[in-house]
Amino acid sequence: MKRRRNHIIGLLIGLLCMGLLTAGLKSCDSKVTLPNFDSSIVTPGVNANAKKVDDLISAIKTPITLESADAISRARAAYDSLSDADKPFVTLLDKLKGFELDLAKLGGGLIAGDAATLDGLLSGIKLPLDAEGIDLLGKIRAAFDGLSDTEKAKFKGLDLLEGLELSANGGAAELDNLLNGIQLPITAEHSGLLRKIRSAYEGLPEAEKAKFKGLDKLKGFEFDLSKLDLGEPIANNAAALDGLLNNIETPITADHFDLLSKIRSAFESLSDAEKAKFKGLDKLKGFEWDLGKLDLGRPIATDAASLDGILDGIKLPITAEHSGLLRKIREAYDSLSDAEKAKFKGLDKLKGYESDLLEALDTGTPEGVSDLIRLIPTPITLDSEDAINRALSAYNALSTADKANVTNYPLLQDYLTQLQKLKNGSADLPKTGID
Repeated sequence: MKRRRNHIIGLLIGLLCMGLLTAGLKSCDSKVTLPNFDSSIVTPGVNANAKKVDDLISAIKTPITLESADAISRARAAYDSLSDADKPFVTLLDKLKGFELDLAKLGGGLIAGDAATLDGLLSGIKLPLDAEGIDLLGKIRAAFDGLSDTEKAKFKGLDLLEGLELSANGGAAELDNLLNGIQLPITAEHSGLLRKIRSAYEGLPEAEKAKFKGLDKLKGFEFDLSKLDLGEPIANNAAALDGLLNNIETPITADHFDLLSKIRSAFESLSDAEKAKFKGLDKLKGFEWDLGKLDLGRPIATDAASLDGILDGIKLPITAEHSGLLRKIREAYDSLSDAEKAKFKGLDKLKGYESDLLEALDTGTPEGVSDLIRLIPTPITLDSEDAINRALSAYNALSTADKANVTNYPLLQDYLTQLQKLKNGSADLPKTGID
């Protein structure tokens, strides 16, 4: 009975609340403002600008016909108008490029009216060239010739286009003639021609490649070119870059440094689509690993992108064998300008690897002790005492002959002096060593 009475009371209270709510709504002239659930609100983690481009690409109907041209052009224009920060978030770019290729194969006038689209089409051509690729080259050339001078200046693939045209029209004999006509010594002015010859060679069918007599000469010229400051990538497409890498003779020596550095820089400058075509990334990482064990006498990289690439190529777990390469990456980072340092994405990763290296070092060798000293964090504080004492104990445990091979021992002495000043209350200390 009591439970039933409580139930009735609860119902009455509910009805009373509903009445009050209705009266409140009527007092607002029957106008109720509801939350604005805007359909344009983007889920956290989704780039709104990139999503609009993806939506345009998704809306393109298949199969591709000549009537698809306007929709494809709108999607391409929307992508090209994105900032460099937004472009990586477009998930359907490869699909768009595929649609552009399908449209190009259909003909129907100029296939593109802007440099960016032409670059995308050119990067999609498969090597070695077949009849379909040669036909597409002709359409790209016609479209390029129809561009305004402003758009022509933006076209990045001219060397590749001209090189592939050489493949299509001349064959091995034509390439040999071009190569034999080069006057020595090799200078930066030969860069464009050598890139065209390399691209042309990579575009040849296998049977025609076998007829090319000048491959060793081309390799030699490319090696000479690698020692020069070109101010531009040594290759601008994945096939040419693979060719350069595959022609490197092992074992790796310090003489390979210039060529490998330029291959790394060229790879980092490729579009994502071209990077995906590059078959030699693991080989490049292996060669850089070999370089890390050599005394180069100069930074292993001179720009942040290349340094990030080398760092990303390190295989885990970190062992004592990583010491040489990590040391060269750190030295290269320290030698960068402030502007390049700001572009380096891997600083935290580098610090983490250096921390792992501390645990993996063989501190019974001069090399291990040198690394212990090098990896002491700076500026020196009272918290540095354990790291300094560890390095000092390891140094003292070495034989006299091994101590002589710890070339950075004076740095450890300097750290000891700084630590002692801190203990004595002096805070006016120089900053040396690792940032």
